[in-house]
Amino acid sequence: MKYCTKCGNELHDEAVICPKCGCPVEVGTKDSVTKQSLAKSAIKTANILNIVALLLNIVVIAFLVRGAGPDTYTPPSDADITIVVGDGMADEEEWRADRTRYLTACGAWGFFAATTFILGMVLNKQVSTSKGAKIVYLYIVLAIAAPVSANIIFPEFMGLLLCGIGLLMFAPLIIQIIAATKYMKATPSHG
Repeated sequence: MKYCTKCGNELHDEAVICPKCGCPVEVGTKDSVTKQSLAKSAIKTANILNIVALLLNIVVIAFLVRGAGPDTYTPPSDADITIVVGDGMADEEEWRADRTRYLTACGAWGFFAATTFILGMVLNKQVSTSKGAKIVYLYIVLAIAAPVSANIIFPEFMGLLLCGIGLLMFAPLIIQIIAATKYMKATPSHG
């Protein structure tokens, strides 16, 4: 049996065109066709993982932005019971600075998440070229940059790891690294 190089459909040995896609059948060994179909399968899986990672990044960013609190500063009253950590919120100016840093960290996360997703879509077409492996390495760096940049800008994010939902922050990164391994399997240097 041989396989179509375009769609991977199994063909009869005497077939000259693929009955599924109509593509002319190339003369090739089963191994070369199998490698091509495995590469296509790896790219398809990586694309699905890339989309799932984007959706999870959106959930994480939405969770973080929602946690930014109200848009206006409300000074504590004498009747409020507050727990002060460190020196606490001294005034409105300090509150605004922290809130701005928090939202900037969320924005950095969103920027790197979107850029990584877009690069994943570029990889869909470029992974089989000679530049494919370099683009995969860039994809990994950008995926790592999303949570790292947010934690550098607002280190208090690390405190979220103490709660269960905080672990969700790193799920997109793990999924993107798995997607990168799938993309790498489809590059010519690893095929």
